[in-house]
Amino acid sequence: MILILLGGDLSGTVTITGNAYVGQTLTANTDNLSGGGNISYKWYRGNTADRVYTEIGTGRNYFLTETDLGMYINVYVTNPNSIRSGIFSNVIGPITAGPPLTGTVSITGTAKVGQTLTANTGSLGGSGSISYQWKRGDSAGAVNTNITNATGSNYILSSEDFGKYVAVSVTRSGFGSNVSSTAIGPVADAMNWVQVSNSIFGTDSSVNSVAYNGNNQWVAVGNSGILAYSANGESWTKVDLSNTAFVLSGSVANINAIAYANGIWIAVGNRGRAATSTNGTTWTGIDNSPFGGNTISINAIAYGNNRWIAGGNNDVMRTSTDNGSTWTNLTHPFGTSNAINSIAYGNNRWVVVGAGGKMATSTDGQTWTAVDVTSIFTYTVGSSQTVQAIQTVAYANNQWIAAGGGGLMATSTNGTTWTSVTGSPFSSTATIKTVAYGNNKWVAVGGMSVLGVGFGSARIAVSTDGKNWSSVANTSFGDDQIKGIAFGNNKWVAVGDNRKIAYANDN
Repeated sequence: MILILLGGDLSGTVTITGNAYVGQTLTANTDNLSGGGNISYKWYRGNTADRVYTEIGTGRNYFLTETDLGMYINVYVTNPNSIRSGIFSNVIGPITAGPPLTGTVSITGTAKVGQTLTANTGSLGGSGSISYQWKRGDSAGAVNTNITNATGSNYILSSEDFGKYVAVSVTRSGFGSNVSSTAIGPVADAMNWVQVSNSIFGTDSSVNSVAYNGNNQWVAVGNSGILAYSANGESWTKVDLSNTAFVLSGSVANINAIAYANGIWIAVGNRGRAATSTNGTTWTGIDNSPFGGNTISINAIAYGNNRWIAGGNNDVMRTSTDNGSTWTNLTHPFGTSNAINSIAYGNNRWVVVGAGGKMATSTDGQTWTAVDVTSIFTYTVGSSQTVQAIQTVAYANNQWIAAGGGGLMATSTNGTTWTSVTGSPFSSTATIKTVAYGNNKWVAVGGMSVLGVGFGSARIAVSTDGKNWSSVANTSFGDDQIKGIAFGNNKWVAVGDNRKIAYANDN
């Protein structure tokens, strides 16, 4: 008997043509295939290019579906005259959701903490809705970490981006690939603070407040009657207050706050003491009888609508409609148990804040209405709740901001209805001492605390809208609380514990 074998190994080539994305048809094309007879086709799928062995169809053509998304495809062909082997085609994949996206995306904005970056997609090909994913990395060539919740066309740089490189990747519906921008960076700190050397504020003194006159002078005040002025915020000159109203029984009272308006500087402090100046260098004491006795602490002063208002503890709240020399009594909106910590005027309204989460507002500076914001300024630990002192209030750029203990902060457009700020970078263990506005940004300063009692570790944060805040990576204050900040002539000046002053050029 003679056994006759039909055919041998199949020779020739088979290739796949077609677009490798869902909704497209792939075609098996044979060339110089040996033998004869009808060709048989088997299509296979796998999740890697070297593991394509799950049979998915027959026939010369194969239609790609959602099931094939992300997979690899090839085809195996045989004919009846070559029974010993067949031929595999090339592998194509991974299968995408659509055609490749073409065009470019670019980033505009300043690579600086607190600044907003914008993805520009005007040069992107195709149509359909665009999705964004912002990424960061340690170098321009390794921007590969997705930034959580950064999926909009704009991205505000945070302290986590400091020193990093940032890029954005975009996709468009109906297309199967993305386009990434060129990375920008390294991201600079929001503010570069420089500590003033050889401060004249004495050993272990606290500098409590600082203000700018809008022209050419800074004045800072602190404990033990310390007051100094500067033309540039960097070089300071101490003022001798030994002959002013701040001296009592041989000692000088602490100065808590300083303000400038209507051509006059006014400084206020403990023991009901206050003084005025037209030039910041020569000071005249105010008769302290309107402010009460030695137990009175005047904590805040502000000017607006042709009126000065000053307030403090022990039911003290006074107003002056001249140069600060004549003061009359106002009804304290908080009573004797809650001191006034801060006063501000804006948009035809006064707002005062203080201890116990207290707030009050007035349109004339004389008649006051309480505003209940205790739910916002309540610090919760487990089942325990403590109402925090509101330390500061300010108005600028059509917005009010109030802030205080527990890193709590709120905003308002009218001074009467307030909304809590979530995600404060100060955290629940910090107290926000002061907020100020300048050059299109808000800056908040303070330090670590436990239920409003400070013990150091400076904090600074910036915001362009008062709602989304970014921590400044370095502050020059170390473990010392920052108590005051002001802006003027393109420069920020901050003051705090341990006689520290620092400045940051805003550019």
